Amino acid sequence: MSKKVLIVIIISILPLGKILSSLRLPLIAYSSTSLISQKAYADTAESLIKNGVKKVRERDYAGAYKNFNNAINSNPYEITIYRAYFWRGYLDFLINNNPEKGIKDMTKAINLREARGKTWGLAYDSRALAKLELGEIQSACKDFRKAASVGYKVDQKFYIVCN
Repeated sequence: MSKKVLIVIIISILPLGKILSSLRLPLIAYSSTSLISQKAYADTAESLIKNGVKKVRERDYAGAYKNFNNAINSNPYEITIYRAYFWRGYLDFLINNNPEKGIKDMTKAINLREARGKTWGLAYDSRALAKLELGEIQSACKDFRKAASVGYKVDQKFYIVCN
């Protein structure tokens, strides 16, 4: 008995398998293609993020922004996608002079990272700077303190504004 026949028999035993097999879908091909495409999307998102960071270092901010957008659009559920949200927000704040949009993306990055049980000092510090730009001093100080609490060396504006 081949593996394909065995898999089809096992799938047809399950209630959901009966429903799917009645649709006569190529289950084996579909599931393997789905796994391959998920990995391809993850690889694409990760390479776009890496290229985006490289472009930030090269001061190609428009190219970097495009890479981060494409990474988010290609696979918004990729485990490292928080980095694309952070960098896009960082560029919105510093380069595009849009702290509101920057805060939104940095918040998304922080939430995604903390959902994995990790605090990202850089994101808190950067979001604090964007909040200062908007005059949100108490909220900025809270972010600075959070960044400092995980050992991140916060921007010197913290010591001027929050003490």
